Amino acid sequence: PELGLIGPAQFIQVAEGLQLMVPIGQWVLDEALGQIKAWKAAGWHEPRVAVNLSSVQFRAADFVPSVLDALRRHDLAGKNLELELTERMVMDEDEDTATKLAALKTAGIGLAIDDFGTGYSSLSHLRTLPIDRLKIDQSFVRELTDSRDCFAITEATIRLASSLGMLTIAEGVETEAQRTILRQLHVNATQGFLIAHPMGANDFMAWLRTATFKN
Repeated sequence: PELGLIGPAQFIQVAEGLQLMVPIGQWVLDEALGQIKAWKAAGWHEPRVAVNLSSVQFRAADFVPSVLDALRRHDLAGKNLELELTERMVMDEDEDTATKLAALKTAGIGLAIDDFGTGYSSLSHLRTLPIDRLKIDQSFVRELTDSRDCFAITEATIRLASSLGMLTIAEGVETEAQRTILRQLHVNATQGFLIAHPMGANDFMAWLRTATFKN
């Protein structure tokens, strides 16, 4: 009430310092899965919700069991859930990371790399990971119509993903010009304010019933 809306850039750092990210992350996952269950009951056949992970949460020893237990509690399948990780979280070439990703993939859970292009990906390592989607960072999309460099990076990312059997999602799409270029580059999906602003669960269901999708 005193500070107003607090963004993730502020509260996540504080939560990590207080060792609260694991319980917060588990709460977010449970809330998301509970909403999926409600949407299924309302008639949405197979909804899938993407949930962002923190590095602290992903590194926890019991992370995979906690995700699988949450799915069982809500009587949901892995295909109803997608987990979004950053490049830095998955680029450590250690056995623990590979084991966790493989276990999640085996459970049918979708895996996406968020904000792709802002980290330090090793392409030789990326090709060995069971990743389903690359999400092109909004910093490239924002300057897509004005910057040859951003256009080239976006085009290269889409081609790279396609060659590796991955899908692409462009983040932060706000104009028709951006969406037109992304269509021409054969991006698989777009997200951003051009499509919809954030909204509550009930408002989302009402919007979904009337929405006309153009990618």
